[in-house]
This record gives sequence, C-alpha cells and structure tokens, in this order.
Amino acid sequence: MIPSQRPDAKSGLFLFPNVFLGALLLLQAGGLGWVALILFRVSSGSGRALLFGLSGQSLLLVSLTGLGALGIFMLGLLILGNRLSPAPWLRIVLQHPGRHIGWLATLAGITWLLAWTPAEQFGRYYYYALRLIPIASWISFSAGSFAVAVLIAWHGVQVTTLQTYLRANRSMFMVVGITLLLMGLTAWLAARYVVGMQAAEEDFWYGAGVPVLAWQVLIALVVGGATAWSEKRFFSNQAQKAKPSSAVVFALIWMIAGLWWANTPLAFNFMISPPYPPNFAPYPAADGANYDLASQYALLGQGLYNGGQMKIYFERPLYSAFLFYLHLIVGQDYAQLLSVQAFLYGVFPALAYLIGKSLHSQALGATLATLLTLRGWNGLTLGGILETSTQKMLLTDFPTAIGLALLLYLAIRWVQSPHRWTWGIWLGGVVGLGSFVRPHLLFFLPAACLLAVLLFWQRKRIGAGLASLVIAAYLGAVLPWMQFNGSGMSLLSVYLWRAQAIIRERFYWPAPGDSALPQATASLTPLPLLEETIPEKSLAAFTRDHFLNNLTLSALSLPNTLQVLTPETLVRHSETYWTPYWNGALSPSARILLPINLLLVALGIGLAWQRTRWVGLIPLFGMLFYFLINSLVRTSGGRYLVPADWVVFLYYLLGWVACFELGAAWLGQRFDSAAEQKQKESSQPHWQGLGALAAVIALGGLIPLTNLLHPPRYAAWTATQLVSKLDSRLLNEMGVTEQELLSFLEQKQAILLQGSALYPRYIRRGVNPFIPDHLLNETPYSRLSLTAIGQHGHIPVVLITGDEWFALPHTAEVLVIGCQNLGFVDAWAIVLPQQGTIHLRQPTTSLRCPLPEPVCNNNGECRYE
Repeated sequence: MIPSQRPDAKSGLFLFPNVFLGALLLLQAGGLGWVALILFRVSSGSGRALLFGLSGQSLLLVSLTGLGALGIFMLGLLILGNRLSPAPWLRIVLQHPGRHIGWLATLAGITWLLAWTPAEQFGRYYYYALRLIPIASWISFSAGSFAVAVLIAWHGVQVTTLQTYLRANRSMFMVVGITLLLMGLTAWLAARYVVGMQAAEEDFWYGAGVPVLAWQVLIALVVGGATAWSEKRFFSNQAQKAKPSSAVVFALIWMIAGLWWANTPLAFNFMISPPYPPNFAPYPAADGANYDLASQYALLGQGLYNGGQMKIYFERPLYSAFLFYLHLIVGQDYAQLLSVQAFLYGVFPALAYLIGKSLHSQALGATLATLLTLRGWNGLTLGGILETSTQKMLLTDFPTAIGLALLLYLAIRWVQSPHRWTWGIWLGGVVGLGSFVRPHLLFFLPAACLLAVLLFWQRKRIGAGLASLVIAAYLGAVLPWMQFNGSGMSLLSVYLWRAQAIIRERFYWPAPGDSALPQATASLTPLPLLEETIPEKSLAAFTRDHFLNNLTLSALSLPNTLQVLTPETLVRHSETYWTPYWNGALSPSARILLPINLLLVALGIGLAWQRTRWVGLIPLFGMLFYFLINSLVRTSGGRYLVPADWVVFLYYLLGWVACFELGAAWLGQRFDSAAEQKQKESSQPHWQGLGALAAVIALGGLIPLTNLLHPPRYAAWTATQLVSKLDSRLLNEMGVTEQELLSFLEQKQAILLQGSALYPRYIRRGVNPFIPDHLLNETPYSRLSLTAIGQHGHIPVVLITGDEWFALPHTAEVLVIGCQNLGFVDAWAIVLPQQGTIHLRQPTTSLRCPLPEPVCNNNGECRYE
C-alpha cells in the first residue's frame, strides 16, 4: 500500500513543545542516572580501588555519567519552566527532518546491537563490555526516542487518520482475531498432545527447525526499508522506466545468496561424514549416500537407479539426475559439488522475493529474501548440531522447499492473471517435476486442478479444459522417466511401492523377531531390523499429533531472545525445543517474545487478506497442506519442516508491515486499504502455451537422458571370469591358487565383486565415526570401509587393517574377495587392478567363511582365537 501525499510539515508542530521536550529530557536524565548506578555497582570492589571501591578509571567513568545525567536533568527543568525555549532547535532540526531521523535511527540501531550483545561475546574485553553495555543501552533508547520525537514534530499526530485506517481495515482485524483464536486452540491442543511426547510413542519426531535471530530480523527490516525508500526517492512515477526489472533483482538476490552459501564452511553430521584417510574428503552417508548412489549408477553406464533395480527412492529421480549432472560438471570432489549445489539453491530466496513482491511490494520481497538468506546461513552453520537439512547436504528437503515456493508463486500469479493460462501449464509441470523430488508435491495436483475450475467457475467448460491442461503438463513432466527408466514399472506402481514401504516402516507392528522394514532390492544389502517397534495408534491420532508438532515448531523458529548471539550459541544454550520430544519449557524471554511473534504472524495473515483476499492466503494453505501430508506419513519437526516452514516468515514480516502502516496512519499517512482487483487481460497466443508444454516435457526428458550419456564401465562377469582376471602374481601374494579361490566361492556366504570403490574411509581403532549401519560403533581394530558399486548392485565393504592405511582413490576399480555379513561384505582381500596391488585382512587368516573377528589389546595388537 502506497501512502498518499504527506501532510504539510507545519501541521506537525507540537502544541506544547516545552512540556514534551522537557519531560523527554527528564526521562533521559533518569535513564542516564540509572546507568551511573549500574556502573558504580559493576565497577566497585576493584583491587586497585582509589575511592568508594572504584579504580581511577572507573571513578572517572561513573563521575562523567552522573554529571551528564545531572546536566540533562537541569536542562529539562529549564525547558519545563519556560526559562529556555526549544524553538530554535526545532527549526534547525525540521529544516532537514528526514536526515536527522536517519542518523538518529542508525545510531539507535547500532547501539541496540551493542547493548544486547552478551559481555561474554567480547572475550578478553569482557570487563570493558560490562561498562560499555549500559551506556550503549541508554544511547540506543535516547536516540530512538528522539528520532520518534522528530518524526512526530515533522508529521504531527493525526488521530482521525488512524481512525480512518482502522475503519477501512475492519476485515483485516477480524481475520487477525480469528487467527489468534485458532492459534490459542492450537496452543491448547499442542500442550495436550505435543508437549511431553515420548520416544517410545512416536518415531520421526524431531525438534524445531533453523532459527532466526532478532538482529537478523533487524537487518532484513533495514534492507526492506532501504528498498522502499530508494523506490520512492529514485523511481517515482516519472521514472518507472528506469526501475530495475524483477528479473534483474531476482538474479542479484540469487547471486548474493548463492555465493554466500557456497562459501560457508561445510558442517559434518550424520549425512556428511568428516574427512578420513586415505583421501581426507567428505563423503555422503545415510540417505545422502542413497541419492548419490543412484547417480553413480548412471555415471557407470548402468542407468539411473541401476536401470530400475535400485528401488530405494526410485520415486525421486529428479534429485539423483541433478546430482548426475553436477558430477559431470564438477567431478567427484564432494566439497566442491556441495558448494556448487549451495550456489544453485540461492534461487530459493530469489523465489521468495517474487512471492513477497506479488503479495505486497518489492520492499517486502527484498525483506523476505534477506531474512531467508540469513536463515540459510544459520542452517549451514548449525548443520553439525541441529537435525535439519541444509544446502550442503545430499537430501531432498531443501530442493522441495524450492519446488513448493515455485509452485506457490505460479498459483499466485495465475490467480492474479487467470487468462494467462500458461501459468497453469507451468503449475502442472512443477507439480510433476516436484513430485520426482518429494512425492508430497503430487498431492498438490488435485489442488491445482481445483484452482483452474474455481478461476472459471462461471465458464465451467473452460475451467474443465484448463484442469485437463494442468494434468497434461503433469504427465508431460513425469512420463519421459516412467517410459524410459528401464524398470518396467508404471507410474501407479512406483507410488504404490513407496506407499507400501512407508506403511511397513511406520504403520506396521511386527511380531517379535520380525522385521518392520522391507528387504532391500537395490543391492545385496538387507535393511536392518528395528530394535523397538512403534506402538499402535490410529491414523487420526498420529496425524493430529504430528500436524500439531509441525505447526508448533514452525512458530518456535522465530526470535526467542533479543540478545545478539551466534546461531550455535542460541541453539546450544537457550531453549530445549531444538531437540526431539520437547518438554514444553520456555525461557523468560521466549515466554515474552512468543506471543508477540504470534501476534505479528496473525497481523500478517490479516494484512494479506485485506490486500489480496484469498490470493494472500495461498502460501498459508500451501504450508498447512504440506504439513498435513507430512503428518499422514508420520513425520514432523527437524528437516521435515524445511520445505514449508519458511511461509511463517512471510506472514511474520507482513505483520511488521502492518505495524508500520499503523504507525504511519497515526502520523497522518493515508493508505488505500481496498483489496486489489484482478485486471482483465486478453488471452495469450496459443504458441506460448504450447511452448511452455514443450519446455516441461524437455525438462522431464533430462531425467532419462542420464541413462544414455555413458557406456557401461563393467561387464556382467561371472565368478569364474573374474578369477581368471587375477594373474599368478596376485594369486601368489594372496597365498591361494586359482582352484582354491574357485572352491572358496562355492561356499554359501563367499563372494567376489568387481566394481568402483566409493566413499573409502579408514577408521582407526577406538573411533566411532557415527556412519550408519556397519560403521556405527567403534571397534578395537582399525578398518577400511568403502561401498563397492557395479553390476552386482552396491554393498558396503569392510576390510580389517592394521594401524596404517593405504591409498585408495574414490571411484577406483576394485575386486573384493570376502564373506557376506549382516549388511556388508567382510573383506578377506581387496585387489586394485589398475595399481596392480592387493591388500589382505590384518592379521591374515585362511580363506573361509565366516571370517573370524580378531581379538585386540589396547595397543592395537590383534590375533585370532
């Protein structure tokens, strides 16, 4: 909403300037006197006391502060007694009021940051900070109050304008009231069903998402204010042609966010292991390794997901195809690959800018983009301690956030311009491609079709035709992969397989000793047994619990303290809701700020309704719908919040905009509060729609294209053929003959593999690398781990070694001789054909299955019993 012409400056002069300024000065004097008292208390007791327990330096500081308070007090009394007129000062200030307000506000902001920075953050200057912080608090308060005073003197208080604004925005405040009632109901239900949840009752139940801090909100608001000011100052109605286009701003935001995120150090966690010998490189683990393995198959010429034989995450091929193309560009350097990925993910705050601009203004878009950029940096720095998904993890949560943001933006633009039906084609295509990143987005397809029908409710045949076009775009995006993936599975069977896997994992309660998980068909690796089963609970009950958990934790990512902290300090030392199974405890500052945050969110929802009616609620509905889908599959919190909880920040910032509008109305600014009407537009040329549909099909075709770009690296050799590849020298080093090796392979557990060695890690004895499955515990002996991938599929390999590791490049060809164990191959020997070297199990043992486990002393000396 653009304020109307500013009232004449003369109308803003005080009616009683002596009373107002005198009282303000007395207030400042009282504040400075209180600061002097604080300085006296924190400075007394020094070992070098000169007077009153104060050192000479402290005595000077307290004296100057006290004298300053006394001087301001006397000045206030003189003005109150009409012995000194403030009129000359007011005339000087009001000659350039905007400039003075700007300087005062800047001073207030800088000293506010200093005042709320804990003294411990200053390190060796701790004791200096104890004295500086009270002074900074007073300066911040004084500068802020004088800035408000100058603003009032400039514009004046216009109660009638405020009353007009309130009357014109009655519907906004009705929506705010309804929202607050719903928030109260949600809080009551959360206190009953979320707080105190036990691990034995719910799995996949995590803590709050990535937080933002108060100082980051301040930075975002400053950026938004500067954007609004620059638009008004430099791009008036006469200079609209010179205004930067949305595409330029979009690219600039992408560039800034992407470069910042790409250069943020990599955090190591359960999904990204830290550097280990022999290559000292980070490698993916757990879910991240599964997505990467699917792409590695294509790099080996065996097709994405091993031609459909690897079933895990088979329904999410877009992200693995994305990794395939990144590997083509970057290679196998994961640190560099993750940096490039983080740069590309910089498109997310740029999309948020477009959403904010579409719903309100370019200033809101810039504010939201800034805050989400800062939050993305927080996530990267907290990646090692917070259960979340970041731009530098090989997971689908963050790309799903990008997909959801794009989907919501397209829906907003289509509602704003319904006759531009190309938006609907892109919407259907994004649903299709997004569902290949996270199947949750598939459920937005019926919503997109319903949107098409509602937009043309009076012309139902057109609405039905556009809904069909949305479905056609969806099919155009997904059918290329379903037709050419090599598995022979239909689109329906892919999703049914995934649904059955989720049901077995999260809904099925096995008999004692049975597995709650399906056996893997991707490779030789069986999935582990669950040690504990989740107690039976009705679908409605656990959906309610997880939905409430998602809603509650989304609000808890908003600022919970005004202190200037690092994200790591905040998470480690503030609240308990960052960890799973929150007990409901809140710090005193969080108890104050949480209701304020919720009020701002409610104001933002009300303003969105007032300005654009149902269009302004599309992001809210999108977030709630996504959380509902999350809850139906029994997941909540942590990284499962990443795709949708950013919507809370959109309405939170809109709430700040509503507060600014209220303040501006009080100062006499007038706003057009009516909801924007859709502009009638002529239908676009048919070739644009056909071009969009062709582009969607082409994007979908990039996924199966990965199966054609590399010839097979390994042939499907039999065990006899693989043995024949071992020359006599290698056999002599192993101490076996060709016939003895063939006899060994006839044993039930014996195995001989040929493939590429992925993710080689040397784990020294006594170290727990916290890598899932076979490396999750420390052992008294050192070991080398890798994943062998080839025609056999993929399977982890563990070779017990001594305390010295050997060179093994990532993706090097290996031959593995060993025995199948529970979930991995217990290697007897690893042969590197290209290097012509062989590495045996240490200490050596005869070739038989199962291989004995060594017994080691504290010095790493091992033997077999």
